[in-house]
Amino acid sequence: MPVAVYDDLHGSSMGAPTVTGTEFSLQVLEAVTVLHQRGYHRIRFVAMWAPTGLHVRMFVGRDSEVPGGHPREEFFDQIAYTSLDDADEPARNFAGTTIPAWWSAEMIADQILAAIPPIEPRADDPDYVARIQDLFEHHAAARTVPLTEDERG
Repeated sequence: MPVAVYDDLHGSSMGAPTVTGTEFSLQVLEAVTVLHQRGYHRIRFVAMWAPTGLHVRMFVGRDSEVPGGHPREEFFDQIAYTSLDDADEPARNFAGTTIPAWWSAEMIADQILAAIPPIEPRADDPDYVARIQDLFEHHAAARTVPLTEDERG
């Protein structure tokens, strides 16, 4: 085997997995769909442009703290949130921890539940669940950031 081919194969197989901001936003949105499947219909997802237009702000939490749109600052200790650029990173800070690129949607869902105040699975908002599932399917297929609001500063 030529050395260049071997070096390329070896290098790509040994590198840590990375995730872009777009990919991470889709992982988190998929985690929210996992929570909805578990009956946590009152978990909300919001993604919007930062006022600068350079980053996306993403929030996940109970509907009492994330009713839609940008949550009030006093709730930031009760929700999972981050600001995303599109750089390749081996991990992203979210939900009170550093989430590696290789975490599954189920693992991220568990971390979200651990990071927010307790909530009961009521399975009582199927319309919202359907909208979020459609949002996920559309953006996962297009490989685009799943914005819930298109606000540019």
